[in-house]
Amino acid sequence: MRICQWLLLGLVGMGFARSSSAEQGSYFKIHVVDEATGRGVPLIKLETVNKVRHWTDSNGIIAFNEPGLMGREVFFHVAGHGYRYLIDGFGYRGVRLHPRKGESATVKVRNLNVAQRLYRITGQGIYRDSVLTGHPIPTAHGTLNAFVTGQDTVIATPFRDQIYWFWGDTDRVYYPLGNFSASGAISQLPTSGGLDPSLGIDLDYFVSPDGFSKGMVNLPGKSLRWIESLMPLADPSGKEHLYARVANIRDIGYAHDWHLMRFHEDKQEFESIVRWDQKHDHHDSAHPFLGKTEDGVTYYYLYPSYRVEATLEGISNLESYEAWTCVSGAGRIPAADQLSDVGIDRDETGRPQYSWKPGAHRLERDKMANLIEKGLLSADEDWSRTLDVETGSAVPWRRGSLYWNAFRNRWIAIVTAKPGDVWFCEADTPTGPWSYARRIVQHDRYNFYNPTQHPFFDQDHGRVIFFEGTYSATFSQAAVKTPRYDYNQIMYRLQLDDARLALPAPVYRIKTNEGKEFYGMREKVISENAWDDIVEIAFYAVPPSAAHPSLIPFFESDIDGRQVVTSAGTEGNVLFHALPASILDREPTGLELAGKWECRALTPDKNAFPFTLQITGQGESRELSVSLGEIQSTEWKPDGFTISLASGGNIFEMSGRLEGRTLSGRWRKVGQDSAGSWNGKPAEDAQDQAVDFGTQALRKLCAHHVDPTQPHVYSLTQRVTDDVIGAVWKSPTTVLSFDRTASPATISSSDE
Repeated sequence: MRICQWLLLGLVGMGFARSSSAEQGSYFKIHVVDEATGRGVPLIKLETVNKVRHWTDSNGIIAFNEPGLMGREVFFHVAGHGYRYLIDGFGYRGVRLHPRKGESATVKVRNLNVAQRLYRITGQGIYRDSVLTGHPIPTAHGTLNAFVTGQDTVIATPFRDQIYWFWGDTDRVYYPLGNFSASGAISQLPTSGGLDPSLGIDLDYFVSPDGFSKGMVNLPGKSLRWIESLMPLADPSGKEHLYARVANIRDIGYAHDWHLMRFHEDKQEFESIVRWDQKHDHHDSAHPFLGKTEDGVTYYYLYPSYRVEATLEGISNLESYEAWTCVSGAGRIPAADQLSDVGIDRDETGRPQYSWKPGAHRLERDKMANLIEKGLLSADEDWSRTLDVETGSAVPWRRGSLYWNAFRNRWIAIVTAKPGDVWFCEADTPTGPWSYARRIVQHDRYNFYNPTQHPFFDQDHGRVIFFEGTYSATFSQAAVKTPRYDYNQIMYRLQLDDARLALPAPVYRIKTNEGKEFYGMREKVISENAWDDIVEIAFYAVPPSAAHPSLIPFFESDIDGRQVVTSAGTEGNVLFHALPASILDREPTGLELAGKWECRALTPDKNAFPFTLQITGQGESRELSVSLGEIQSTEWKPDGFTISLASGGNIFEMSGRLEGRTLSGRWRKVGQDSAGSWNGKPAEDAQDQAVDFGTQALRKLCAHHVDPTQPHVYSLTQRVTDDVIGAVWKSPTTVLSFDRTASPATISSSDE
């Protein structure tokens, strides 16, 4: 009897459970699809008026069978992170369906994100509703795999022609406490029989005798073991091994100690080969990439600002690790209250001078913030300073991943800042300049952290990339945890030829020792071998590789032996693309609304109730939240909005209109004779979100020696007329923080 029970349990654990045709006919199948692509959208919530909630599975399917609601018309509110359904005349976003057993309906939603949500990778019930309704599923383990119900933060790398996956803490089916020694699995590369990453990933877990995902990190004692990074390397004999830096965590914050570990293939676990007493560092997930210097030395970059020579001797010696820093001397950074003696390396012009220093402390976000707060650096001297290209506000990104992208011909980063938001940014070198970013994913009051690209999944020479992250209510404002999805990994796809990703890149002013002066972007700098001749970042513009029809091309020409920028030329001679001049006169509709507002609502008897209102983004990507309750629907207008708000079991309608820097409007309780007014002022901490297009005019230069029959020449520095032909972006940084030595031609063996 026990053998049969274990056999059945094992079959369910491997995902072999299938519903019978009779069970399939018991459900009404609701298929939620992207209106633009027709693909099913996971993580869309459908909620009845009596609060019965369902979320779509990874095929975008809900299996509905609610006694009392079958065979009659039912209204479903439709909502989902980054996706939106049409709003009706009463302000509701939802659909009326007639659920009948064995039948189906399709609901179309619009994607407001730049990226597309594809599927959940880990956890139980990934394709639950598809199985219940008999809909085909792409993976072998669609309902349960290795008894895993939740997994935190993925680290993955190709190794020995397979993909090796490792996660942090892992939840199990049969007890609240799970595996805290890292979990692991393998899958096949798409080129070796694995699934197309647009469809899914078939994970083959390393398991314990009881079938649950086994601990991968073999260390004594009880603590949390988190893999920081993976580095495949050959030993002196030429045999390739998989090495990992592992943090031994005892109090969530800082690591008690660190280990360099090697994967033992027979035991299917990591074993420590070096222990470091590295208490000053906290764990921060890394996704190493390879870069080669001009003199042929190959490095593993664990982060853009932290690297080590890619040899076993190098990764074993803690003092060999180099940090990108401007801190003087050895680059060591004391505690925040002991920074008075810290010096900053500066060049002859007074600008901070960043360089690689072995044994130095990594100048990550918290340490950089401390230096700025103490006045040792200004905000525009931050090597990683990045602005939102839509609003000009700061994007203080920290966690994410960085890889070379052949399609963009630049380094691209997928990172997070505020919980739930995911950003795309790019740079000419691994250390920057990282100056402008675009938000590509939003999760409403829900966290999505430690995102990572998977370059081994890149398609069409990097035009299409894939990234995933941890979807979790932790450190968020989520009132309810999403069943099955919470604390699991979700995959997104991003097309890099999307016009919304046409980010501005640096246009450098270059002056050689021979006195030759010219402008150029990254491609020009490399062709002229001019990294050491860069004087400044003159401005930012869109590179030729990211152009789209609404931009204006400017060309490189030679007049009287000097390089100039002109309005006409050949396609192969485009220097950069600028914004149309009309952008300078256009009112940024709705952008003034962005920020945090301190408000008060007045009741008919003149009582006042304070509340906070928060608006982020712009256009159709704008999001609004109110401390009074949960937003049911939002309708944006040129100068304001109308929302439906659920609070205390009641529904309220509230309208708002912007006049100057004051928000005001009316509110009413739906179904009752109760109404009043409200008003709001910008919160103090919202002042840094003021609108700033960050542009400066390109002005026509009509010098006497220019042939009037030839195309006009343009200048940013010499104003001759008021004729404006276009606009470019200001440089948000005053420093030249780029790693001249990193070669993107040899980034990683996985970058095919």
